[in-house]
Amino acid sequence: MNEIITISQAMINNTEVNAVNARDLHEVLESDTKFSDWIKRRLDETDAILNADYMIVSQKRETITEYGKKASIITEYILTTDIAKEIAMMERNEKGKQVRRYFIEVEKAYKRDKVTVSQLDYMQIQLNYLKEQDRKIHELENRTDEIHKEQLKAKHNINRILNNDNYMTLIAYMNLYGISQKGYHIPSLGKKAKKMSDEQGAFMGAVIDPRYGRINTYSVEILRQIFNIA
Repeated sequence: MNEIITISQAMINNTEVNAVNARDLHEVLESDTKFSDWIKRRLDETDAILNADYMIVSQKRETITEYGKKASIITEYILTTDIAKEIAMMERNEKGKQVRRYFIEVEKAYKRDKVTVSQLDYMQIQLNYLKEQDRKIHELENRTDEIHKEQLKAKHNINRILNNDNYMTLIAYMNLYGISQKGYHIPSLGKKAKKMSDEQGAFMGAVIDPRYGRINTYSVEILRQIFNIA
């Protein structure tokens, strides 16, 4: 599509719109009427609203004459493409039709590009969301794996500690050191060993006895304190 007239972006009533310079439109339409008279009449005929359909901009322009520089104020009319299209229709000639069709094609292309950009923006948002969810899933999987490893490590350490010679039942400890059970109430000693283990943060384990079932094991250090063995 060949450019017939320059279309640019302008802020009219705080809204960005497609716009054209009225002087450019006057030139493209090849109107014989003086520009200042033509634009005022066309704006009146189309019921155009200032700062909605068009805006007025005053520009200082300098020209070189034989007497030097001469400054003058030029009034420019910036038209929305909608009102420019209506003005083109009012020319009622082939040039006006051509300009009107051009505006319509530009609008179609603009809307098509806008939709495409909107779709791309939406797809990008969805892609970013999926990436973030994937990152969170991987992070959670890594944390879960680390927790599982720590649990296995702790379980291994506990088993290693509780299944070595540093942990014994009360009876086994007494037999090892030749301590007679006479004068001792074993259940009371067990409660004392458990209390001391809790207070000192010592682990307790257990063994399964065929006759008595589950029997607690205690740290040798705790047992040494109970029986006052140096």
